[in-house]
Amino acid sequence: MQARDIRDLKGVVEREGAKMGVFVTLEKPTKPMVVEATRAGFVFDHIPKIQIFTIEELFNGGQPKIPYQPESRKKAERVREKRNNVRMF
Repeated sequence: MQARDIRDLKGVVEREGAKMGVFVTLEKPTKPMVVEATRAGFVFDHIPKIQIFTIEELFNGGQPKIPYQPESRKKAERVREKRNNVRMF
């Protein structure tokens, strides 16, 4: 686990046109890793584009900060509605 892993994630996020990426690790991130994540910038000027979480943080309730996307919520509601209307034969 090194700063180059964060650079690799940043490259994948950019290549795929994703808004952000989350790096999950077993160990506490190193200072160079945090610096690389910070250099990636922010989404909507306040959410880090690359976020680093340890497994421990996630198990203790930590969650990535993600932008609110009303479109995604509407889509999820439509999918849920379709599932409820499916008949099993």
